[in-house]
Amino acid sequence: MAERNYPEGLVTTIWDSETKGFGLRVSPNGKTRTYFIQFRVKGSKQERLISIGRHNDPYRVDQARAKAVQIKAEMLAGVDPVIKAKETEIERKRKAAESEAKTITLREVMQHYLINKRTKHGELRDTTKRDLKHHVENNLSDWADKPIASITREKCLDRYEQITNRGAASQATQCFVNLRALINHAREMFTNEEGEPLIFVTNPVSRMFKIRKPNPEKARTSRIPLDKIGAVWLALQKRRLANANINDRTSVDYVQFLLLTGCRRMEAGSLKWSDVNLEKGYFTLRGDVVKNHNEISLPINSLLKDLLEKRRAILKTDEIYVFPSFGKKLPHISDARATMGVVSEASEISLSLHDLRRTHDDIAKAAKVSDDERRQLLNHMASDVHGMSYSNNPDPASLAGASEAVAKFIVRQVKIAEAMLHKSNILRFTG
Repeated sequence: MAERNYPEGLVTTIWDSETKGFGLRVSPNGKTRTYFIQFRVKGSKQERLISIGRHNDPYRVDQARAKAVQIKAEMLAGVDPVIKAKETEIERKRKAAESEAKTITLREVMQHYLINKRTKHGELRDTTKRDLKHHVENNLSDWADKPIASITREKCLDRYEQITNRGAASQATQCFVNLRALINHAREMFTNEEGEPLIFVTNPVSRMFKIRKPNPEKARTSRIPLDKIGAVWLALQKRRLANANINDRTSVDYVQFLLLTGCRRMEAGSLKWSDVNLEKGYFTLRGDVVKNHNEISLPINSLLKDLLEKRRAILKTDEIYVFPSFGKKLPHISDARATMGVVSEASEISLSLHDLRRTHDDIAKAAKVSDDERRQLLNHMASDVHGMSYSNNPDPASLAGASEAVAKFIVRQVKIAEAMLHKSNILRFTG
C-alpha cells in the first residue's frame, strides 16, 4: 500500500494487492487510517469485517498484513472471530470475577451489603446496620480484612464457641446469623452464567448450625413487681424534681413513657413531635421505626398527656424529638442506665428498659384490660382470624379506655406507696 492523497468528505477504502480481503479505511479528513480484514467464515454465508488497528498506532502495513493473514486462516478453518472475541471477553470477565470473589474481604462484602441490601420493607434499618457493623468490627475483627472465601465451617465453630464461652451466648448466635447473611450476599454477588456461586458451594455457617445447634435463648421474665409500681413511680418523680439538668429529666420522662405505653426503647426514643397529636389525644409509631413495620396510632392517657405537655414546655419550640439527646451517636435518647438504676433499686431487682414493656402488660392485665386490647397496645400482630379481622380497629380512640385503665392503676399504686411512706393504715387487697 502506498501513500496517496484522499478525497475530502468521503471514507476511502484501499484494498491490498497481496492479501485478498485485507484493506485500509481512511477517514474523510485523512487523519484516521484503520486496517481491516473482510472475509467469509468457512461454512457460513455471513461475511465478517474485522478491525485490526490503526496505521502507525501501533501497526505498520507489514504487521497489519500478518495479523490479517492470521485472522483469515482462522476464518478458513471455520473460526468466527466475532464469536471468538465474545467468548474471550466472557472468559476474561469470568476469571476476573473469580479472582475478585476469592480476594474480596469480609469488610468489603459488609459495605456492599449495607448499601445495596433491600428487604420487602426497603433499606436496612439503622439499628440493623449498627448491629451488623458491631459484630464484624468486634467479634470478627481479625477476619474483617481477610478474604471472606477463607472462612470455613471449622473456623466458625471455633469462634462461635469462643464468644459463647465468654458469657455471650445470645451474642454468639446473633453474630453468626449476621455472618450467614453476609456470606449468602457474597455468593449472590459472584455467580456464573448459570447463576451458580463462584465461592462457597454451601454456606459454612449453615453447615456449622447442622452439627452445632444455636445456643438456646432463655425466655426473659424480669419485670417490676406490681406491688412496687407505686414506689418506682415516686422514685422517678423524685429524681425528676431533684434534677435541673435537662438530660436527666429527659431520661426520667423517657422511662415513664415506656412504662405508660409499653413501647420498645427505640420506638419511644425516635418519637418526633410531628408524631404526637395532643389535641386529638394520640401518638403514632412510624412503620420505619417499629419492629414489625406495622405503623400504629395509640391513645394518650391522662398521665401521658401531663408528661408530654411538661416536656413540650421545657424544650425548644423547634425541637424535633420528644426525647432528644445531645450526644454524638444519635439525635434522640436510646438508653437510660442511671435512671434504670433508680428503677432497679426501688423494685429491688435488676431491670432493663425492655422489662418495662413486660411490666406494662402486667399492669394492663391487673387493670382488667382484655387480651386483644393488650396485644394491640403492644402492637403485637394477631395470628388468629378474630384478631386479624375483627379486633383490629385502627382508631386509637378504641383503645383509649384500656390505656386510661393503665394510668389509673399506676395512680392508685402511687397513692398506696405514698400512704405507706407516711405509715398510714393500709390494707392491700388483691384481685
